[in-house]
Amino acid sequence: MATHPPPANLSDLVARARSGDDRALEELLATLEPTVQRFGRRLCRQDDDADDVKQDTLLALSRHLGDFEERASLTSWVFALARSACARRRRGLANRPHASTDDVPDAADATPSPEERMALREDTEALAKAVAALPAVHREVLFLRDLEGRPANEAASVLGISVDALKSRLHRAREALREELNEPE
Repeated sequence: MATHPPPANLSDLVARARSGDDRALEELLATLEPTVQRFGRRLCRQDDDADDVKQDTLLALSRHLGDFEERASLTSWVFALARSACARRRRGLANRPHASTDDVPDAADATPSPEERMALREDTEALAKAVAALPAVHREVLFLRDLEGRPANEAASVLGISVDALKSRLHRAREALREELNEPE
């Protein structure tokens, strides 16, 4: 069973990949792929779209790794890439002309299989349990920034802290959540 490397290892992979180490880039992409796949599945709600978003995200990551500013969390940046890929996909699908009803998927095709529903339920329960185990200050910042998507200045204002303090708290909250999710039961 594959284990996720600690964040320091991700930083090392990023540094090595930026310096031209193809193996490090491959390892970084392989490490992030399951996370991007799950995130894409939640955003797109269809496996085909999620696969495309995953591919687009990992391609953008490999092409623009030099643009990554390390003051932000790598996973936050990757999620932003995935959100952009999903938005581009939605715009592309919305603008595509429908010549016939053959282009429209059957309602049964859009319904997740029992296995997909169970996997999503398990992921959701694990995430809810991990978030519930966090201190209130971590839950608040995760809710404002990651669930509601509020801008940093607005979230900081809601919490009555500076933007720098918000960023620090958000980083600690994400690290704590990552640790909760990676702990064996």
